[in-house]
Amino acid sequence: MVQPTEDFSKQSPSRWVAGFWRRPFAFLTDYLILGSIGMLLYDWLVSLGPLARAVGLAMVLAYFGVMNSKIGRGQTVGNRLLKIKVVSEDNESIGIRISLLWAGVLLFPLTLNGIALPPSQ
Repeated sequence: MVQPTEDFSKQSPSRWVAGFWRRPFAFLTDYLILGSIGMLLYDWLVSLGPLARAVGLAMVLAYFGVMNSKIGRGQTVGNRLLKIKVVSEDNESIGIRISLLWAGVLLFPLTLNGIALPPSQ
């Protein structure tokens, strides 16, 4: 669940859910940050060939998996800017395993979109 980072301790759980537009803008911010890192590593990633997708997936999983967990206090950079936070149903930060699973389910199809099976040159 994604929630505003305001003091919500006396509010109902339905108040914890961030508005629709805040989440895509937070994701877009994170996407731009990760894209910038990818551009800095562009020459190296190109030299990896088809393996670059796997490296990119690992980077994205690490970023979202760690930042959305207890380790990152449930907030990626985009979430912090838009004052939202990922929490469990009982309003606690989620663990790293759940966060990595969530990131994998969400990001695996996006990262591998357009991949040729088997990889061709």
